Amino acid sequence: MSAPAKTFLIHVQPDQLLALDELDILNVAKRLELEWVEECSATMGDDDGRYINIHIHSNSPAETWARIADLFLGTDFLSTEIRISSIVTVTGDAGWDDYLLLHHFDPSEELDQYA
Repeated sequence: MSAPAKTFLIHVQPDQLLALDELDILNVAKRLELEWVEECSATMGDDDGRYINIHIHSNSPAETWARIADLFLGTDFLSTEIRISSIVTVTGDAGWDDYLLLHHFDPSEELDQYA
């Protein structure tokens, strides 16, 4: 990456959830918008399948990545559901020309390391 990464995207595909539904994920996103210091917003749509995008802009990206990994990629029930249905990326100033793939629901995808 050419610049420090600072915008995280948690892309959730609700059709891949086992026990939660779209409303559950939207409620998590709303909670993040209220509780996190970082700028956080959620959008949803349908592009060959439903999706929810949670965008988190951070001035402390290493700390934000640690929080995301702890909340969404841990071992509890919510984390398990998010892990099997999501992709997590982070972009720098150049947007998609400057991104890292941090998590993918498909374990065969090669991930980037966030230092």
